[in-house]
Amino acid sequence: MPTQPQQNIQVAAPGFLGLNTQDSPVSMDITYAAVADNCVIDKLGRIASRKGFQALTTNGRVTIDESAVRQMFFFTSRAGEDFLFVCANNTIYLQGLTSPFELTALTLPVGYPGITDDNWSICTLADKVFFVQSENQPLKFDPALPTELNTWAEPPDPATGPSPGLPNVNLAAFGHQWCADYDGNKSILVWSDLLIGDVFATATQGGSIDLTEVWPFGYDTVVSLYAHNNFLVVFGLQSILVFNVPITGPTYAELTDTIEGIGCVARDSVVGTGSDVFFLDDTGVRSLGRTIQEKSVPIGDMSVNVRSDIKSSIASSTRKNIKAVYHADESFYAVFFPDIDVTYVFDTRQQLENGALRATRWPFIGITCSTRSQQDDQYFAGRYGVYTYEGGNDEAYIDPDDVNLLVASPVNMSYYTNYQTFDMPANLKFPKQLDLTIIGAEELQLYVKWGFDYLAPTNEQELVRTGGVVAQYNISEYDIAEYSGGGTLLTTEQFNLWGNGRNVNFGFEAGILGTQLSMQELNIQTLTGRII
Repeated sequence: MPTQPQQNIQVAAPGFLGLNTQDSPVSMDITYAAVADNCVIDKLGRIASRKGFQALTTNGRVTIDESAVRQMFFFTSRAGEDFLFVCANNTIYLQGLTSPFELTALTLPVGYPGITDDNWSICTLADKVFFVQSENQPLKFDPALPTELNTWAEPPDPATGPSPGLPNVNLAAFGHQWCADYDGNKSILVWSDLLIGDVFATATQGGSIDLTEVWPFGYDTVVSLYAHNNFLVVFGLQSILVFNVPITGPTYAELTDTIEGIGCVARDSVVGTGSDVFFLDDTGVRSLGRTIQEKSVPIGDMSVNVRSDIKSSIASSTRKNIKAVYHADESFYAVFFPDIDVTYVFDTRQQLENGALRATRWPFIGITCSTRSQQDDQYFAGRYGVYTYEGGNDEAYIDPDDVNLLVASPVNMSYYTNYQTFDMPANLKFPKQLDLTIIGAEELQLYVKWGFDYLAPTNEQELVRTGGVVAQYNISEYDIAEYSGGGTLLTTEQFNLWGNGRNVNFGFEAGILGTQLSMQELNIQTLTGRII
């Protein structure tokens, strides 16, 4: 029989430290999460459900069906016209931004051999949009010809030497278009004429540089390019080069820094946050600022708490399909692994003591890439086309015969604590009650689950809420709904618990419609028994 007084374990902000699958779960801080699926860390540091994905494309089932969108890019012309490019089905589309919100295929140039993949690298220079991709002839979009694509004035070849082939990476910066990762030469960097993005061999201010002479390991492969703090950053597979760039382009003398042993594994994982640049190394998510400062492989890993999961995701993915985005309004960096349909989301508001960012996971959402407009609108894409990120549930057009039929589905959130001993690992625990304070989620089906001694949870309680009112509560009806001053639904729900073991974990699985759910506070009352 229990002999000790009842204890109350309070967790003021459940999941505050985010997901941790890397460290031993034995006696791990309860504010770490063992599972945090379809969750985010909200602005107050609470674990919360992600927002919903609301379909923008109305003809996605007809145009691309379930074929994945692999790339997207937002462009605003000098005249103020907005263009959202969507790459899928070996086609480049324009997404309509006004009703009827349809995808429209752009016409290819006469004689063009055809597109063989959708992982374009896209940039804009001097009111033109340039597309490059391995084994595909480069393309150009001119807003004066808004229904078609065109070829470049010149192939992206240097002024001297043999043609390196076709590039897979481009960047518009410092008045030039930069191209690299060529089919025939992975270590050449070529730039166009000043403000003329498709003139290379005859350029008066173009040029090229053979990076084999400056790689710190003697040879490496260009994976991505980025401009940051007036420097050109060249990401290789296992090293990074930083160039100071005069108007005529870099020379060997302008190489200002080299970083060894850290590189980039996915071209489209390189994303700027304004003050820093995040990218995906073969060990996890890195910060360029910290990498330059520390120049050390083990330090500066922003995903250290989920490192093994990230490495496994990289190993299970085709690297050209890996994409990333920084959502400025929501303050997260997300890495999409479409081949295994999982996204890792890192909250950028605050770093933990070990240098990590707080992580959560979005499985099986069908989202493959994202982009942001100059008006700060964030767009996502995946199955059936383009989506916005808003609201508390997912909505998609899935009936090709009825483009007006939006089908809503809940956001399925899962959050589990690690197993807890309450600092008494040898004593039996008899949990009696769990009080959960939650905010939001007017439409909710919530399951509270718990288990003992490292076994999967086998006990559960159910809470169903419709329109902000608790409609069912497993053993007894219970409705203490209150509304905070701001009009947000705030309730404390009580759940009776049973069973015993030396350690216990708790989980929450919820289907959410209408508004997001945030977990404000968790209180667990438990009795302790004899030592076993």
